[in-house]
Amino acid sequence: MRRPNEKGAVESDVRYGRQNFLVPVPQVRELEELNAELVDRCRADLAGQSRGKVGLRGERLIEDQAAFRPLPAAPFDASSMPQLSVAVPPAARKEARSG
Repeated sequence: MRRPNEKGAVESDVRYGRQNFLVPVPQVRELEELNAELVDRCRADLAGQSRGKVGLRGERLIEDQAAFRPLPAAPFDASSMPQLSVAVPPAARKEARSG
């Protein structure tokens, strides 16, 4: 769960991605062509260095990947999650209807 103080960092990452991968807008005919273009732009970006960071982005990615935990042997089955219900007090129901 993200904390409110991380909101600016997330917005900055989104802005970076938009400016570096989607401007100018890629001119493509098919979704596969767009995906290939974005992969090329991402790979080229790995050769760059982030401001205030040591090492190239690609080198830091390799270090991060080494710290990843392995994926579970079996895929997660979301259908096995129990059904949850929420008890709503009568006063809250009345307020919601009249609000």
